[in-house]
Amino acid sequence: MITNRVDRDGNYNINVGFDGVFRVFGSDYLSLNYVNSFEDNRNSGFPDASLARIHWQRRSAKGLAYQLDLSHVDSAYNPRLGSNV
Repeated sequence: MITNRVDRDGNYNINVGFDGVFRVFGSDYLSLNYVNSFEDNRNSGFPDASLARIHWQRRSAKGLAYQLDLSHVDSAYNPRLGSNV
């Protein structure tokens, strides 16, 4: 995924990310998500302005089902959603 926002003054905000869901074995799945934001007016970038998530899940209608979710968001991460850059 790549998103890019540029305003009339040339200020920009770029977000680059990836995600995936992988079947590890049996009913166990691993989801990985990562995104990094880059801005012209901040000294931000890889890996100082990122969001990362790891999600492990056992999908089962019978027996034991579980999930573990770990995430981290850096203070400089700025997805800049909305109408203004």
